[in-house]
Amino acid sequence: MSYKKLLIFLCIFGIFFEITSFVLSYFKFLPVSRTPKLYSKSTYYDSINEKNIWGAWRKQNHIIRHMDSCFDVSYKTNSYGAKDSEFIKEKKNQLKRAILLGDSFAEGIGVNNNNTLDTKLEIISNLEIYNFGSAGSFGPLQYYLIYENLAKQFEHDGIILTFLPANDFVENDYEFWKEKKWNLIDDDYLIERYRPYYVKKNNQFEYFIPKNAVKRDKWESLISKKFYYSLERFLKDNFWSLNFYYSFIYLKNYSIKNGREYSGFFDSKIEQQEAAIYFLEKIFNSEKLEFGIIVIIPTVEDLKRLDSTNNKLEDQYWFKKINNLERKLNYNFTVLNVSDYVSSIEDFKILKHQCDGHFNEKGNEFIAKLIYKHLIKD
Repeated sequence: MSYKKLLIFLCIFGIFFEITSFVLSYFKFLPVSRTPKLYSKSTYYDSINEKNIWGAWRKQNHIIRHMDSCFDVSYKTNSYGAKDSEFIKEKKNQLKRAILLGDSFAEGIGVNNNNTLDTKLEIISNLEIYNFGSAGSFGPLQYYLIYENLAKQFEHDGIILTFLPANDFVENDYEFWKEKKWNLIDDDYLIERYRPYYVKKNNQFEYFIPKNAVKRDKWESLISKKFYYSLERFLKDNFWSLNFYYSFIYLKNYSIKNGREYSGFFDSKIEQQEAAIYFLEKIFNSEKLEFGIIVIIPTVEDLKRLDSTNNKLEDQYWFKKINNLERKLNYNFTVLNVSDYVSSIEDFKILKHQCDGHFNEKGNEFIAKLIYKHLIKD
């Protein structure tokens, strides 16, 4: 085959492969179906920074457009960078105020500000809720750090915390992150993300940020000097085809083991559980509160495992420890396990965005009503 024919063949194959990648990505047939920056109007990733002790956070006073195949919404942040209306440190009225902590489920990915969990709960209750939830790989250690370094400054009567076992146990495990190479920025082996991890010392847990971690004002603002990483960034920003590569990496990281998917309810390691519980206890012990609520959010895989007679959540270390908090704390404390309140897996799926798994408007309203019922009961 002549070079000319080979070149023509490669061009035709490349065009066909790019078109195929677009179709598979558009209909979400690939595990990773990112829209290249060239075609996206979303400003979601440009709004996230990593420069605070707790890691990921939003830009202040920012309007963000977040697009996916099943939603196109806008977020607004306040002067502190939270996805919420403006915060005031001292209470100006008789309303009870709660601090909301958690990851992307608390922040409200995929819904605009008036459809988040905190807003839905404010509408049906006599609560004022300050939302300090954050997307961007947020775990219990970070809930504690953002509470101690920011949220605690605001006068409040209670804390509501969303807990997602599917990733909360691994979010701050440095060894786990290194194995997956998630601690790196765009796989550049010299630069790590600016975020905290736990370390166990003398049966207690401390935290650290890697020495070679770099603060970022924007999620993808660093430009590597290495040609390979610059080429990867170019392909990622302009071509659908790279979704095949990222899908392979995803399947490698989340491969099904022993015929089943990972369940945070049943598959997390004991030390991961100990670390998560340690920082949750520090949060709820750190103030004289009137009430505290932990909302345990399952995944579809968690629900499938619960349907099996071999899996008893009551036997899990982390679940027993969280429920023990009710006896240890001297104020109103409630553990809400969402899996106790969904009648079926299909009903649970209705509460979530089908393209990314976060709660939709119905899901946030469902959780808000659960919290409200327990608040008025107590």
